Amino acid sequence: MKNKIIKTIAVGLCVALGVSGAGATVYALTGNLDKDTKEESLTADEKADAVNAANNVEKDETVYVIAGADGSVEKVIVSDWIKNEIGADKIADKTELSNVETVKGSESYSMDEDNMKVWDAKGNDVYYQGDISKDLPVNLKVSYKLDGKAISAEDLAGKSGKVTIRFDYENNQYDYVDINGVQTKMYVPFVMLTGLVMDNDNFSNVEVSNGKMFNDGNRTIVAGIALPGMQENLGIAESKLDVPDYVEITADAKDFSLSTTITVATNEVFSEIDTSKINNIDDLKDKVGQINDAMTQLVDGSSTLYNGLATLLDKSDALVDGVNRLADGVSALLDGSNTLAAGSEQLKDGLNEIASNNDALNAGAEQVFNTLLASAQEKLGALLGGETLTIDNYQSVIGGLLTNPTDAQKAALVQLGNNGLEEQLTNNGIPSAQFPAVKLMLAQKLGAGETKEQAFAEIGETLQYAQMYAADPSTYAAYAPYAQGLQTATQTAQTAEGQAAINALCLSLAQSSINTDALTALNSYNQFYTGLKSYTDGVSQAAAGATNLDAGTKQVADGIAKLYDGIFTMKDGMPALQEGVGALKDGSMQLSDGLKKFKEEGIDKIVDLLDGDVSNLIERAKATFNLSKEYKSFTQSGEGMDGNVKFVYRTESVE
Repeated sequence: MKNKIIKTIAVGLCVALGVSGAGATVYALTGNLDKDTKEESLTADEKADAVNAANNVEKDETVYVIAGADGSVEKVIVSDWIKNEIGADKIADKTELSNVETVKGSESYSMDEDNMKVWDAKGNDVYYQGDISKDLPVNLKVSYKLDGKAISAEDLAGKSGKVTIRFDYENNQYDYVDINGVQTKMYVPFVMLTGLVMDNDNFSNVEVSNGKMFNDGNRTIVAGIALPGMQENLGIAESKLDVPDYVEITADAKDFSLSTTITVATNEVFSEIDTSKINNIDDLKDKVGQINDAMTQLVDGSSTLYNGLATLLDKSDALVDGVNRLADGVSALLDGSNTLAAGSEQLKDGLNEIASNNDALNAGAEQVFNTLLASAQEKLGALLGGETLTIDNYQSVIGGLLTNPTDAQKAALVQLGNNGLEEQLTNNGIPSAQFPAVKLMLAQKLGAGETKEQAFAEIGETLQYAQMYAADPSTYAAYAPYAQGLQTATQTAQTAEGQAAINALCLSLAQSSINTDALTALNSYNQFYTGLKSYTDGVSQAAAGATNLDAGTKQVADGIAKLYDGIFTMKDGMPALQEGVGALKDGSMQLSDGLKKFKEEGIDKIVDLLDGDVSNLIERAKATFNLSKEYKSFTQSGEGMDGNVKFVYRTESVE
C-alpha cells in the first residue's frame, strides 16, 4: 500500500541524512559605503540585497487557488506578509502581482528609478495582496468515476453507486541539474496534502490510498498526501520504492454531494534539511553492508551447523570442529545484531524528526485559518461591532448577525443588502426612478415562493411592456395592465407597509450573502483544520511506537550477547554437549530456515534498495533539497529577502 510507502520514504530520507537538524543562516551586508564610489557601483538588485539582508527581511507568501470541482483554475489570489523583524523604515520589494493593495495597516509604496516597489514600512510588517495570471508550479486535477465509468462532477451530483474520486498532481516546477556529470531534469519537491469531509448519510465504506481517515460518527474526514516528481528525482524504480503522486478515494455513495476540498502544497519541509551532512549516507551503506555480510555468514554457518550435527551422532571426533564453527557463526550474529540495533535507533530518530514538524504544519494551517478570518473581518467591517473574529468565536459572532442582529446591525444589514441590490439593478440597466417599484415587486414575488430568476424575468416583462404602452397607448393597449401594475407598485413602495417589505427583502439578501461568502467558507476550512490536527496526532503516535521498537531491538541485541557467552561456555563443556547433539540437530534446521527468511525478506531488500546506486541517490537527494531551498516565492521577492511560499487550492462543492 502506498500510504505505508509514504512513511517509508520520509523515514528513509531522515535516516539517509543522518537525522540532521534544519537551520537557516542570514548573511547581512555590513560596512560603510562611500556614497560617491561604492554605492554608485551597485546594481539595483545589489542595493535591494543590501537593504533587505541588513534588515533581516523575510516574505511569507500564501497563494490561494480558487478552482472548479475538476481542479481547473478559476482565480489566483496571492497574500504576502513581509516580516520586518528589526523595524526597518524602508523595504525594497519585487512582485509580479497586479492590483496590489494593503490588507492590514496603512503602509504605502513608491516606485524607484529601477521599477522596484519601496515600501514606507515605518518599522512595521507589511501585508498586501493582489492578482496574478501565471502557471502554477503544481497543477491539480480532480476526476470522478461512478461504478467504474468516468463522469463529470456536474453529472455525478445526486447519483448513487460506487464512487471514485482521484486527485492527480502534476509538478511543473523543474530545472536541469548536473548529477554525476549528466544534465538531469529535477523537480522542486512539494508535499501535497488534500483534505475533505464526507457526510456519513451520503457515504459509506470509505477508503483512501496514500492517506488517513477519521470518523466522528457523523462525518468521515479524509486526509491524503502525495509527492509529485519525487519518484523521478530519486531515480528509484517503482518496483523498489513506489512514491505516490496522487490520492484516490473510493466509497459507496447515496445521493452524491461533496463540499469544497482543500489542498495545501508546501516545499518548506525539504527546504529545512541540512545538505552539508548528506554524505553520512555512506555510513548507513557501510552498516547495511555489515548486516548483509553478517547475515550471509549466519545463513551459511547455520547450514553448515546442521550438516555437521547430522554426522555428529556417528562421528563424535568432528564435535570440536563443529562447535568452533558454531562459535564463529554466533560471533557474526552478535556483530550483526549490534549493527541492527544502531539502525533501529536511527529509525526512531527519523520518526521523531518527522513528528517534530507537526507543530509547524499545524501552525501553517492555523495561519491560513487566521488569514481567512482576517479577510472575513475586513469584509464585514462595522457589522461586527468592534469584535475580532477568532477560530473559537467566529461561528457565534457571524451567526448572531444571521439569527439575532441588534437594531444597529439590522439597519446596517438592510443598507448593505440595499446597496448590493441597487448595484445589481444598475448593472441591468434599470432606471433609478423605478428602483422602489422593482424592489417591492421582487419582495412580493419571492414571498410568494418564486425563485429570484423567475421574479426578475417577470419584473423585466412588466417594465418592458409598461414602457411600450407609455410610448404608444393605442398600439399597445393590451399592455395597459402592466403599466397600471408598475404605477401601483410605485405608489405602494412609498407607504410604510411597502418600505417595511423592501427592508425585509434587503435584510434577507444581506444575511444570505454573509452566510454563503463568510460562514460557510470558514466552516469548510474548519473541517479541514480539525482533520489536519488529528493527522499530526497520528504521526506523534507512530514516533512513540518507533521508540518502543528501538528499545525492543536493543533487548534482542543484549540477548544475543548472552547467547554468545553461552556458546563459549558450551565449547568448554564438550563432554556434556555430546549427549544433547540429537536434539540440537533438529533445532539447527529451524534456525537455518529462520535466518534465511529474515535475510531474504528483510536484509536483502534493504541492500537491494541501496546497492550499486548510493552515489547517484546522494546527488539526487542533494539536488532535490537545494532546489527546494531556492524556490522561495511564486511572485518574486526583493533581492536579499528570505522567504517561503505555500499554495492553498480550494475546489467548488458538488451539489
